[in-house]
Amino acid sequence: MLDVRVIGADWHITYSLRQYVAMTLRLRVLSFEAREGSAIYPIPEGVTVIVGGNNSGKSRLLRDIHDMLSLPESSPVVLTTMQIERPTSEAQEPAEQLAEAEEWLRRRMYRIGTNAAGQDLYSGVTGASGLTALELVQQLAANGYPLWLLSAASVFVKRIAAGSMTTYAASAGIAGNAAATDPVSEIHADGDLEAALSSLSTETFGVSLTFDRVNTPPRLRVGRILGDAPPFDHPTREYRDEVRGLPALEDQGEGMKSFVGHALTLSSRPVDVMLIDEPEAFLHPPQARALGRWIGQQAARQRIQVITATHDRDFVLGLVNSGEPVTLLRLTRSGNVNSIRQLSPEVVEKTFSDPVLRYSNVLQGLFHSRVVLCEYDSDCRFFGAALDDLGDRTGRRFEVDDCLFVPTGGKGDSVKFVRALAALGIETTVIFDFDGIDDRKRLKAIVEAHGHEWDIELDEVWNTVNTAVTQGPTWPMAKNSGLAAIPAGKPRQAADALLSRLASAGILIIHVGEMEDFDKAIAVRKSPWVNEALSKKVHSSREVAAFVTRIITT
Repeated sequence: MLDVRVIGADWHITYSLRQYVAMTLRLRVLSFEAREGSAIYPIPEGVTVIVGGNNSGKSRLLRDIHDMLSLPESSPVVLTTMQIERPTSEAQEPAEQLAEAEEWLRRRMYRIGTNAAGQDLYSGVTGASGLTALELVQQLAANGYPLWLLSAASVFVKRIAAGSMTTYAASAGIAGNAAATDPVSEIHADGDLEAALSSLSTETFGVSLTFDRVNTPPRLRVGRILGDAPPFDHPTREYRDEVRGLPALEDQGEGMKSFVGHALTLSSRPVDVMLIDEPEAFLHPPQARALGRWIGQQAARQRIQVITATHDRDFVLGLVNSGEPVTLLRLTRSGNVNSIRQLSPEVVEKTFSDPVLRYSNVLQGLFHSRVVLCEYDSDCRFFGAALDDLGDRTGRRFEVDDCLFVPTGGKGDSVKFVRALAALGIETTVIFDFDGIDDRKRLKAIVEAHGHEWDIELDEVWNTVNTAVTQGPTWPMAKNSGLAAIPAGKPRQAADALLSRLASAGILIIHVGEMEDFDKAIAVRKSPWVNEALSKKVHSSREVAAFVTRIITT
C-alpha cells in the first residue's frame, strides 16, 4: 500500500506495513532539499557521509533532520523540505494493530516501565519518556497526522552528538533488571554481543573485552581470564577475583570508550535512522579508519540508514574501504546559504578505486575549500610556506588556512587528481614547472576538468609558444629559464597570454622555470634547496609572493 501526500509543501510520505508475522514498520529519509535548491538522496540502507570545512553546516544538517522528524515546530537552517518513508499500519482491526505494535516494540525497543493505566512503556533511548503500543498506533495511523513523530521519534531515529559515546558502553549496568535501558544490560543477556564487541576490540586495539557478570555492578573490562569460566549458575570466588583484577573499560582512554560505545549502539537494538556527528572523536587515524569500515559494514548488514558528519579523512577512507555503498555529501557555505553537492556511490567507488588516489592525501581535500596540486612534496613545502607568509602579511589567514597542498608525484597523474577533486566539488589549483606547458593534451584535460574551455585562442597561443621553443631552445633548456627562454616579440606575447589564460583556468606555470630558479644561488635541489631557501626567506620575496597570490585570487 502506498500513500503519497504533500502537507505544507514540505513532505512526501510513503508507508507500508505487512501482516503480523512479516511486519515492516520502518522509517527512511528518502530525500531532502537544501536552501540553495539541491536535492539529496541518502542511501536507504547504508551510509551517507557529510563532509566539508568548518562552519559549513554539517552538524546543523543532522540536527535539521532530527528536528523535522521529531518536533511539531522546527526551524531548519540548512534544509527546507524532506521526504520520508513513514511507518504506519495496514491492519483493519484495532486489536490487530495493537498486537502488531506491541510485538514490534517488544522486539525492537526497551521496556522502561508502565504508565498510570498499566500499559507497557517502550523507548529506544535511555531516559526518554517512552510510549505505549496504543500511542504508537494512534500516532502512525491517524489520518492527516502531522509529519513529525513526536514521542514515536525515539523508536525510529536517534541522534548521537559528537563525543557523547564515551560513557555509552563504559558504564555499569544493573544485573537482572528487565526494565533497564542501560545498554550494558544488553551485553549481560547476550554472550554473542559480548563476543562480537571483544573481537572488534581485539582487531582494533589489540585487546579483548570481558563482561564482568560476577561482580557488582556488572561492567565491561579489558582483557581475558586464562582458562574456562565456571558455569553461570556456579561462579567461584577465584574467578570473581580474577575478573575484578581486569581493568574496567571506564578507566580506559576516551578513544577506546567512544569506539566501543559506537559499536554497541549500532549492534544492540539499533533504530532505523542513526544520525551520528563526528564518530571519529578521540580516535587516532588507524582506529578512525577501522570505525568507518565497521560502520559501513554494520549499516548494510543491519539495514540501518546511517547519516553521519565527519572532519576525518581516515574515517571516510574506512567507509570507502568497507566494501558497502557510500554516498558523499559535501557542504559549502557562502554567507548564510549552505550548498550541498552529492557524489553517488558509483562515483565514490570509481574515484577511490585507484590506489594512487586512495592512498594519497587527496581525501583530506574534502575538508578544505581549495587543494593546491604540486609535482612533489618539496614544491608543496616551499609554496605552502610562501602562502602562509602571504596570509600573515596581508591579513588573509582564513583563506590561506583553507588551502591544502597535495603532491601528485610528478605531472603524469595530475589529470587524475584534478578530475577526482572536480568530482568532489573541490576547487583546485595546479602548479607546474615551466616545461609543463609542453604537453597540450594534459593541459587541455586539466583546463576542461576545471570547467573551462580550451578554445581556438588558447590553442593558437599554445602553438605559437610550442613552435618557438621547438625551433629554438629545447624544452629541457626552457625548464630552467622559463619565460626568459622565449624569443622576444610575438612568441613572448603568446607566452604571456598563455600563462595568463592558464592561471585563470587554475594552472599556475612557474614563470622562472622551476621552483629552484627563484634563487639560483642555492646549488642543491629539491628538499635541500627548500631547507636553505626557507632559511634565506626566499619564500617571502616579492616575486614568490606575487606568484602564490594567484592561488587565492583565481
